[in-house]
Amino acid sequence: PKDSEGPVSLLSNTILEDFIASKPQSAGVVTWSPPQPNWNPWTACNIDEGPLAHTSMDQISLDLNNTYRERIQNDTALKSSIKDRSSLPVFNSRQAIMEAVNDNSVVIIRGNTGCGKTTQVCQYILDDYIQSGQGAYCNIVVTQPRRISAVSVADRVATERVEQLGMSVGYSVRFESCLPRPYGGIMFCTVGVLLRKLENGLRGVSHVIVDEIHERDVNSDFIMVVLRDMIHTYPDLRLILMSATIDTTLFSRYFNDCPVIEVMGRAFPVQEYFLEDCVQMLNFVPPPDIRKKRKEKEDSETGEEPEENLNKAVSNDYTVQTRNAVAQLSEKEISFELIE
Repeated sequence: PKDSEGPVSLLSNTILEDFIASKPQSAGVVTWSPPQPNWNPWTACNIDEGPLAHTSMDQISLDLNNTYRERIQNDTALKSSIKDRSSLPVFNSRQAIMEAVNDNSVVIIRGNTGCGKTTQVCQYILDDYIQSGQGAYCNIVVTQPRRISAVSVADRVATERVEQLGMSVGYSVRFESCLPRPYGGIMFCTVGVLLRKLENGLRGVSHVIVDEIHERDVNSDFIMVVLRDMIHTYPDLRLILMSATIDTTLFSRYFNDCPVIEVMGRAFPVQEYFLEDCVQMLNFVPPPDIRKKRKEKEDSETGEEPEENLNKAVSNDYTVQTRNAVAQLSEKEISFELIE
């Protein structure tokens, strides 16, 4: 006090309130948080410009819902696409898939090749969030084993949604990317891209889908270890594993006996064509350089007893021209001229 002549203590005897106890985290676990305002999960930075920089997530969700409803009513191309998608085998399991995803941190989806799981499951999740008025709280990362798969599947999903890449669907592969919108988006990428993203944490992503888990390699096995630790620490994160019709018991046990959804597929007729059929259908005649290379190679082979050339044992059901053309092709080499 100003009127005090004695010494004044600068130490405060006020007792601070206790801090809110934080949840203990395991050392070495990649950090995660759900979608948040003013945050772009694909670029891992704040949104500094545009309306999304100051719009609430509830308002963004409302805008996504209104846009979706308007398109459903007025866009005939989208209506036709939705009708075509409903004919896929995975459509019959849509409700079971959504219930399992909403109730469990980890879900395994197993189905035959061609059942539609790769292109449809991510759309089911996103559309469910948008229709329920929570679209801004959904951002999905889908991994593919190869970069060509990530790009082609992203393009296919965007086509099914009657959109351009960069709207609700995008991709990110090495040296190339077309990122989706910051809220209510699906991003396809390779496992390597996701691993590099995890180095700085996984912020703003609600679901992670790992496709083709049966194609195991070092990266896919390592990301399983990382994701399992994340799920244990952050149970609100959703992980969906998708596989062809193989034994998924190993993966289910690894993730604490998580549920497995079986998707029934459908069989398509398969027509087999042999080399002779292709040569006859195309009226293919080997160019002179192939015949010359074949003769030089046969002349250089000495020592061991020569094997029977099955290309010369062609059925008489084929024309003489076809039999002669096949006989001039090498069994051990691929004729790129025939493929072209």
